Amino acid sequence: MITGEVSSSSPTTHRPASMGQISRRQSDSNFDESDAIDSYHVEQEEVEAIEKSTSGSMNHMVTKMLSNFANTPRLLILSSWFLLAVCAATTVRANNLHDNQGPRFMIEPTHRLEFMNRAGSRLDCTANGNPTPNVEWLDQENNLVTTIPKVRHILANGSLYFPPFEAEAFRQDVHWTNYKCIASNSVGSIVSADVNVKAGKYI
Repeated sequence: MITGEVSSSSPTTHRPASMGQISRRQSDSNFDESDAIDSYHVEQEEVEAIEKSTSGSMNHMVTKMLSNFANTPRLLILSSWFLLAVCAATTVRANNLHDNQGPRFMIEPTHRLEFMNRAGSRLDCTANGNPTPNVEWLDQENNLVTTIPKVRHILANGSLYFPPFEAEAFRQDVHWTNYKCIASNSVGSIVSADVNVKAGKYI
């Protein structure tokens, strides 16, 4: 009689997963996907931030370069105008200094004048300058000389004229005294040396 052993082991059976295990798996899966999505969004935001920063920097650099190029001609023009203004002001000032001149004697009176009463005589004094100088005469007390009819005349050209006179018309303060010429304008004035005038008389 042949005897055999019969395996008492039963075929493997799979138990269905419980609802708790399924929920845990789904939760783990959802958690991994959420983390991945959040990580993607973070990385995307970082990339966008870097792009914005880079773009902003590039835009700023381009704008600055364009501004520099745009401002360069203006600076050159302003510098040119400034230099022209300085040159013009210097030229005007130099011209004014050249144009405005103090008086200078062209004809300065002699130091001594003698004449006879019947002849008469004249003292000449002229000066140039810019503005045109005004020529006047001072007596020995530095008083302004004026015209005395038939005795002493100041001519239009600035000369001091002594007409002929009679002996009885002799005046020491006119015919025997000192005079000096003064020429002046807005720049300054000059004074000549004293002129000694002596008029002789016929008796």
